[in-house]
Amino acid sequence: MKEMQATCYDYEDSLKECTEKVQDREDKVENGMDESKLKELRNPWKQEQEEEKVKFSEVVQDSTQELDKEVEEIIRLGRFSEGDKRPMKVRMIRKGNLADDT
Repeated sequence: MKEMQATCYDYEDSLKECTEKVQDREDKVENGMDESKLKELRNPWKQEQEEEKVKFSEVVQDSTQELDKEVEEIIRLGRFSEGDKRPMKVRMIRKGNLADDT
């Protein structure tokens, strides 16, 4: 019985130590984050730069998606005659700007 009580007390002590360690680490993390966030909030130039980066990346993403989706259809039409090639419709995916695009 005494052994069980001693073991129980050991577990309780180790549990208390663990909770103290966790609390200390949480406090350190919270303090570190608060200080860095305050520095960022105090620097309006940094905020503007971050917003510009986000806007620019969105514009770049949108334009690349538009270019990838753009499809040119080339239609070769002609009179069908026996033995000749049939009129055909060709779909080409366009990836990027062409030289004559302005």
